[in-house]
Amino acid sequence: MDIGLNKWPVVVSWYDLKECMRSKFFPPHYKKELLLKLQRLQQGPRSVDEYFKDLETTLTKINMDENEESKIKLVHLAIKVESQLLKKTHFKITHNDDFYKSSWKDKNQIS
Repeated sequence: MDIGLNKWPVVVSWYDLKECMRSKFFPPHYKKELLLKLQRLQQGPRSVDEYFKDLETTLTKINMDENEESKIKLVHLAIKVESQLLKKTHFKITHNDDFYKSSWKDKNQIS
């Protein structure tokens, strides 16, 4: 007598088990929402490490495995951009004087 216990395919590997669990416990729109999150993911004021952890977590949840080389390139590029922004900010802070704030005409106005 079959009472419907064998509705799920036979699980023979870890990958099969993960797929069965995902299809049973995750709603259909979950993966679409994660893909949207991945597309909208921005570093913003976070450090490169915080951004990369969020990126890696989202990729793992989607079950999208990027190769290590592309992840390393991404992190190096983000670190390079972050250091350039820090240099630019440091330059603006150290060279912040009134010379650039007022125009030449304002300084030479006759009162």
